[in-house]
Amino acid sequence: MGCKNCSPRTVGGDEILNRIKSCIRSNEPSHLKDLIALYEFCSGRKSHDFIDERIIKGKKRCFSLLGYSLWSGSYKCYKRLINNHHASFYLMEKSLEKEGLDPLSHICEKGYLVMLKIFYPEHCEYEKHKKYAQDSSCVVNSLLSIHSVEQFFTPIQLAVLNNHLSIVGYFSDYYAEEKPPKNVDLHYVDEYTGENCALVSCRTGSYAMVMMLYEKYQADFHLKNKRNESAFQIIAAESKNNCGFSYLECLMYVANIIKVDITYMYEETLLLFENRLCIKFVEEKLRDKGILASKKELETLFRSKKHLIKPEDLKDFLKNIEEFSRILPCSVESGFQSSSIAFRDEITSP
Repeated sequence: MGCKNCSPRTVGGDEILNRIKSCIRSNEPSHLKDLIALYEFCSGRKSHDFIDERIIKGKKRCFSLLGYSLWSGSYKCYKRLINNHHASFYLMEKSLEKEGLDPLSHICEKGYLVMLKIFYPEHCEYEKHKKYAQDSSCVVNSLLSIHSVEQFFTPIQLAVLNNHLSIVGYFSDYYAEEKPPKNVDLHYVDEYTGENCALVSCRTGSYAMVMMLYEKYQADFHLKNKRNESAFQIIAAESKNNCGFSYLECLMYVANIIKVDITYMYEETLLLFENRLCIKFVEEKLRDKGILASKKELETLFRSKKHLIKPEDLKDFLKNIEEFSRILPCSVESGFQSSSIAFRDEITSP
């Protein structure tokens, strides 16, 4: 199967396209002109007839030469195709959009800084043109307005998630004198996750990213996401699958320097942490706040008390939250009530 534009006219053309792919991936454009001329000869077509067609086969999709250069981060070939072969930025954007691909998110996720500097100014003009076309027509072009994949992270949040400090810095400098669009605004709170770049950085365990966002850009680490998690619950949950001291560094910085409230849902925080140093730090910080709590005691209480609660005792759980809190000692603000359904199912299961 595959797109008809991906099918070369000759067997020789297929081999040449593979050589063009290798040339692009290596970001070495010195042979690109000769390979395009060779493909012209084998296919019997002039370059202006195929330069913007999707003739390059990727793993799952087909790309134009310019689109494949962008997707590979091959900025030298990208510039050469535009300057010497008149490849169309506009047609490339439309082609990628048709495939449900977001080039800006991809660049930010991969950390292609040089490509971003070349691509982004043109992308902004393309977005203005697209908005103008939509505003000027009663019928919106479906190819220009399609959003095939729901994004849970904005492009700049993807840069934060993958620890690309330079990408974050680029957007901050680019919009130094004006408010940035929400997809590259590090202060934007995503409507699906309820997270900004600050909370996303807590997922990475990157001390450098956390510190930069707070000290250089005054990012807000005091938010709660859509799951009512603070920075501490996010750090605790993410640290379970990531060993090392990076999350301990972030934990200490968020508590000591940023001073996020460590008492919020502290029982859940302790139960989530598995690193003994992180557990020790949280217990000591809670002790400084007058809260005597330990992970070991919470786990013991959780295991012992849950077998004493009968299924019928949970019928009026929401009406009897005070009594439930007496049976299972924890504050009403804790995360246990937010996961009451899962807790009830665990207790009542055979």
